[in-house]
Amino acid sequence: MVKISRSQPLTNTLWVFFYFLTFAMIYFVSEHLLSLYIFGDQKYYIDFYYSVRGADLSEVPILQYSKTGSAEPFYGYLIWILSNSGLEKTPVIAAFNGLFGVLVAATIRRFNGNFALAVIIFTNYYFIVMITSAERLKFSYMVLCASILVGGKVGRVLFISSPLVHLQSAITIASVATGKLSSVIANTGRGPRGKVRIISGISVGFAFLFLAFQRFQERILGKFESYSGLGEGIWSTAEMVVFFLASLIVARKKWETVLFFIPLIAATAVLGGSRVNMIGFVMLLFIALKDRKAYHPILVVLYLYFAYKSVGFISNILKYGVGYV
Repeated sequence: MVKISRSQPLTNTLWVFFYFLTFAMIYFVSEHLLSLYIFGDQKYYIDFYYSVRGADLSEVPILQYSKTGSAEPFYGYLIWILSNSGLEKTPVIAAFNGLFGVLVAATIRRFNGNFALAVIIFTNYYFIVMITSAERLKFSYMVLCASILVGGKVGRVLFISSPLVHLQSAITIASVATGKLSSVIANTGRGPRGKVRIISGISVGFAFLFLAFQRFQERILGKFESYSGLGEGIWSTAEMVVFFLASLIVARKKWETVLFFIPLIAATAVLGGSRVNMIGFVMLLFIALKDRKAYHPILVVLYLYFAYKSVGFISNILKYGVGYV
């Protein structure tokens, strides 16, 4: 017989209250920041949002590519729907930011995290970037959070579909796929059927990515060339290496961690840390949550560092209308 804790209903109520509070706080904070963030990436997102108002559905991919340089279909069509509904951009994106915060909090709870950890993540530099500058990437992480929360076959479909929201999610998929290979390589007790399922799942994921690449090949290569031409080079891997070493320290499955980070370090060396380091931090947090070491001293130091870094980013928005100066 399973014993149900009497405190469980109270815990659920507290989390529901926290979700509402999270939505409200992130909505109002991000709405204020977005109202001031008018340069940088937001300049192009604002232009795209209003350029699709009244446009035909067939024009969306063309406008999206010309205004933002992106080709992922989900974002373009979502913005077309929102814009043509007559909603103004700042409040509607702020609402999605609030929902994103709720999904992040729910994902943290899923891994037995607590309110304090959720608040810490909300002060993180990368979270602030996603609710302000990295608009498309935020939607991708919303899908990734949903894939974890839903689980099962639907969750897997959401996970492998995330590059349709933002291409950068393909790096996350590659990282998770190589990490899962450790279950086969290390022979961790799975039977032949389990190994076949893992290999089949990875194969399906890569097949999906290949088909997506074929469909958007020209635009993907264009983005790749622009990112790899940023000149960050091998030195940009320093922060990713820090995330890798920290993950090795907190992780129970060392080989899995090594395989997780091989694609990330390679992608960082080619595309630059500004584009990939966020994934490294998320992977570190995922490993720490999974192994119940989210408050390891190394993580605490990183939390403090990225909270401090977010202060400068927000200050730039308030002063200059852009986070990156």
